[in-house]
Amino acid sequence: MYPIFKSGNWKVIGSLPLINFSYPKFISTYIDYQTKEHGSWYLIDEESDLKLGNELPSHYHNLEFKTYWPPEFIVDRIKTGKKPYEHLITTNIYSSEDDQSTTIQSK
Repeated sequence: MYPIFKSGNWKVIGSLPLINFSYPKFISTYIDYQTKEHGSWYLIDEESDLKLGNELPSHYHNLEFKTYWPPEFIVDRIKTGKKPYEHLITTNIYSSEDDQSTTIQSK
């Protein structure tokens, strides 16, 4: 997280101890951006990666897609509420909507 503060757009305003923290679960898949095909879906938690298969079960659609974002994308996500790869997650098909979900929309 420290590179996020080097831009000068973010600053530490305090800290609180983590109490009863539970590591969240994430979903992920490999995406070939040239062919627009994706591989198996995975459920990722603190201890393991569980292969789910090529179709993401609907009860995992509410989980976050595990990815790394530059600081500008985090700000855009907060402003727009847009969930990255939402079309892929809900339809199992990568589309231009997913391309737009991984670019900055607001200014």
